[in-house]
Amino acid sequence: MMKRLRFKPVLFGLILLLAAIAIWGLTSLRSQWGERLSRSDTVLDRELPTPDGSKLLVSYRFDSGALGYTAEREAVVPANQLHGDLQRFILPRQYHPIGWEKDGSLAVSTNVVECLREKKDCSRDFDMFEGTRINIRKVDETQENEREVEADLPSPEHNLRLVAYRYPSEDRSNLGRVHISIVRIGEAIPRYGNYYIASLEGDGVLGARWDSDSSLVLFTSSSQKYLMQYPDSFIVNRPAISYKVAIDDGLPGYLWVKESASIRKH
Repeated sequence: MMKRLRFKPVLFGLILLLAAIAIWGLTSLRSQWGERLSRSDTVLDRELPTPDGSKLLVSYRFDSGALGYTAEREAVVPANQLHGDLQRFILPRQYHPIGWEKDGSLAVSTNVVECLREKKDCSRDFDMFEGTRINIRKVDETQENEREVEADLPSPEHNLRLVAYRYPSEDRSNLGRVHISIVRIGEAIPRYGNYYIASLEGDGVLGARWDSDSSLVLFTSSSQKYLMQYPDSFIVNRPAISYKVAIDDGLPGYLWVKESASIRKH
């Protein structure tokens, strides 16, 4: 009887020890889940508090080892939730934080052309996000620079034009993305491409020719083809002109082919 009584405290202590180890293990494992600054692979680039200290703007990414780093996240987080999962506090990607205003609102910039590509509403000057007022400053690369037409290709029956154009910086240090619009002969060229707008990573489409008044051949290279596969590049409600893709690795990899009207048929 006495042996059993001595055994109970030892067993109870062992159970407590195992429970403590399990809790510690779960806590450590949880710290590696989700969008947490406590993750061992987190790289914290910025931690900026509001004037009253109640919220923080944090910029962070995750180290993927040999694969490099993930895209940077920008989050507006209540100070008392900084060490939890930040998923709900990550700013919409069209907002690029500038800094806190004196009243605790957040100033951001947004790229109008990227908004159009991603089918976002960029008409508002402010927004609300998780209880924080967002003051939006619009950046429109097409208003800052003059349009430069690189190709103006009439269709075989001369009913339509394919126009490829950019808005390069004044010193031409940045050529800007390519816009492609299809308009009727005599119509004005729209400010933004109505058929295709390239991403900031590259043009994707490097040249074109008409197959008929209702179809195009769009030229690209092996290294640029993936850029054409971005769903945001082709405008959803674009003119009803079909296209097929031709790969030509002899084309320049960074500039629309100005002589695209004379590109040989493949």
